Formats: sequence, structure tokens, C-alpha cells
Amino acid sequence: LAQDVDAEIIVVDDASTDDTPDVALRYPDVWLIRSEANRGPSACRNEAARIARAKHVLFLDADDRLLPGALRQSLRCMAVNADAAFVYGAHRRVDAMWRPLTPVVLERCDTHRPPDPRLAFLRTNCVGMIATALIDRDKLLAVGGFDETLRRCEDYDLFLSLAERWPVACHDYPVAEYRIHGANTSADPGDVLQWAWAVQDRHLPDDA
Repeated sequence: LAQDVDAEIIVVDDASTDDTPDVALRYPDVWLIRSEANRGPSACRNEAARIARAKHVLFLDADDRLLPGALRQSLRCMAVNADAAFVYGAHRRVDAMWRPLTPVVLERCDTHRPPDPRLAFLRTNCVGMIATALIDRDKLLAVGGFDETLRRCEDYDLFLSLAERWPVACHDYPVAEYRIHGANTSADPGDVLQWAWAVQDRHLPDDA
């Protein structure tokens, strides 16, 4: 990250049992936050967003990684879409050894004329992987951040909340790798689909 842009790095250790604190403390520029009880990804992301000092935030899960140039390309996209709530790029899926499983994936939200990101996101979670999204921190906080009551699809819920109020933009630069290792929280597609439908129902217009 430091080689990409000047970034503030916050690591939230959600009561892990591995050596996350020891690793994080090796890097003086990393801000480590530790939790004694497991609170889940939404609470951790919200805490990081509240204490962050940057104008934009990006959330990277522990089992994934950003690609070179990720932040730089997303910031360029944000610069030409300054009113956007967030911008996002492409990603690829890799196996546990970081070997590619798929070509680069990008579900565009701007194929309609005029673009309507809310309708695009009601059809599907266009982002697909949270680490590809660079989010305006003030707008994130304005909608209350991630819903900590959701067990799945909390990122999809946030994207819909943001898309209902502000523009969204995307770019085709590969931003991140989504690591498939058998223990992913999204490993059960049926369960994820049920949660996605429930999230969509929350955001459907009253006359739908």
C-alpha cells in the first residue's frame, strides 16, 4: 500500500487467535485496534471508518489482497466522479495458493442511459468483492455505516443505501484478488442468495 499511494492503514483484530497483533506491530505505520470479543466484520469496519482520517476508505478482508496500483486507479476514478458515494474496479478469483480461477470480473453499474446505479444494484451486487470499492467516508457515515445486525450481505446492503442517495462509478482496472479457500463466509451460495433477497426487499421502492 505504501508503494501505491500515501495511505493510512488500520488493522482491526477481531479477537483473532493467530499472530495478527505481532505481525501488525512490526510495521510502525500500521494502526492496530484489538477487540476482546468477536464482533463481526460490520462492527470492525464501522469502527475503522469512524477513526479514519482519510477522505476515502477501502476495506480489505484478511484472506484477500489488493493488486499493485489499486488505490491509485480508484482515486483517479473518484477524481473524475467527485460526487460519487463510491467507485469500484474489477477483481479476479484465485485459489488458496493465489492461482487464478477466473478471468478478471467486472459487473458494470453504468450500462443504462442515463446510468441508474440504484436499479443496477437492485438487480445484483455489482461490486462483487468489497475490496474493489473505494468509499467516500463522509457518505458512508451519513448512512450509518454497515448494518451490524446483518449476518450476510452487509456490504450489499451498504452499497444499496449509498446508491439510493448518490452516484456510483466503476473502472475496469483489476483492483483485488478474491481468495477461495473453502472456509469463506460466502461458501454456501444458497445461504448467500437468501440474505441477498432479504437485503433487496429492504430497498425495494414502496410501489414495487
